[in-house]
Amino acid sequence: MNKKLIVSLALIGVLAFGAGLGSYAWFTSTATSSDNLFETGTLVINVDSPIFAEADFSNIYPSWNSGVKTYEIRNEGTLALKYRMTVQGDEGELLFDGPTPLQVKINDNDFVDIDQAGTVYIGEIEAGQTDGLQLQFRLPEEADNDYQEENASFTFVFEATQVENPGWNEAGQ
Repeated sequence: MNKKLIVSLALIGVLAFGAGLGSYAWFTSTATSSDNLFETGTLVINVDSPIFAEADFSNIYPSWNSGVKTYEIRNEGTLALKYRMTVQGDEGELLFDGPTPLQVKINDNDFVDIDQAGTVYIGEIEAGQTDGLQLQFRLPEEADNDYQEENASFTFVFEATQVENPGWNEAGQ
């Protein structure tokens, strides 16, 4: 019996000691940082529309050349951007996709048939800044009498994304 009493007292002592461990006080502290604001930026590219409102491209003829025109592209957002341009026209218009269509030169690139210009990467613009886009047009000397009294309307589409966008294909493909 003595043995059972000793074992019982020992067991009660261990349990009491374990229960006492949970009642010790530990110092703790909590700090709060409130009103932390996260705000997204804006991405806004702007170009005068129509881009060639001040230019007169009437009465053109074979070997006609518009000369270099510089147009202002503005980043009116708060983020730096990179941008590209695509020229769109209507299929079946001689000046767009005829045998000797109108040609375009974008910045320092070579002249290309306007229907073959595709999507052209232009560059980057810092927030609140502008970029000068240079365009030049010409009708090749090879354009024949079929081109008399023809007209075409072209759309210039500007697409922009933030500079840090690694998944953006500059050629638009």
